[in-house]
Amino acid sequence: MKRAVLLLVPLLACLLLTAGAKQSPKMAILVNPQASSATGGEFSRPVQLLHSKKEVPMGVLPLLTHSEFKSFHAFKAPDGTWGASFRLDPHGKNLLEQHTLSMRGSYLFVWVNGRQVIDLFVDRPVRDGIFTIPRGLTANEAEMMKYQFPAMGREKDKLPKAPKTPKEPKAVPAEDAKPENKPSV
Repeated sequence: MKRAVLLLVPLLACLLLTAGAKQSPKMAILVNPQASSATGGEFSRPVQLLHSKKEVPMGVLPLLTHSEFKSFHAFKAPDGTWGASFRLDPHGKNLLEQHTLSMRGSYLFVWVNGRQVIDLFVDRPVRDGIFTIPRGLTANEAEMMKYQFPAMGREKDKLPKAPKTPKEPKAVPAEDAKPENKPSV
């Protein structure tokens, strides 16, 4: 039971982070850092790495959220999934730079709408303010990003409106229905 509750933490964090926003995001993106083994209790939870069976502690408070992303560029990854690069705002750039300078050898866990997308190993500092998800996104997630973030280099452009979900056609009342030549069963 405790494990099930801990799995809901990234989704709940997304909801809390977007509660005060004018318009809720189409996608909730969280980047959580690996926690130290000394961190315990409510501040970390075990997460299985996607590329191995190893479990490592993950900090429940995100390092970055979609609110720090200024713009994006989506691309097709070699494995058939999609990837995206995000230009961070000054706050996000500083957070990522400080974390990657001080936490080499740790992991960053990327969650999109509550789904663990990829685990990124921190092997060098990131000073340019570009955060990249190299693979793991679905085509639908890559498509939806253009309605939430401007394209890199076009930050001042207005975002396109997201398409509305198609509504179910209304049923035709029986008395107005025209007879059709359908084979009977």
